[in-house]
Amino acid sequence: MQVLPKHMDVSSPRMQGEAARPEQERASGILLHPTSLPGPHGCGDIGAPALAFLDWLARAKQSLWQMLPIGPIGYGNSPYSAHSSFAGNLLLISLETLEREG
Repeated sequence: MQVLPKHMDVSSPRMQGEAARPEQERASGILLHPTSLPGPHGCGDIGAPALAFLDWLARAKQSLWQMLPIGPIGYGNSPYSAHSSFAGNLLLISLETLEREG
């Protein structure tokens, strides 16, 4: 009888679809683009309203904030056709925070 290495043993949990992995903690959160937050200039930014939203997420025991693309908008004002994958959207800069912190 041939003895197979542990990773090939059909009686091991890995080969039976029960992969040995650490327990993953469940998490939940919200999908919200920062421009959907209230703001003094027509749309939200990464300033006081975003920080208040993060505080609300923590109080609601949410651990994830998923954002849609936050790059500069491209053709047709679409965030999905940004001209750069590295640049941020200037509309998301908080003018109040910029003035206060320079």
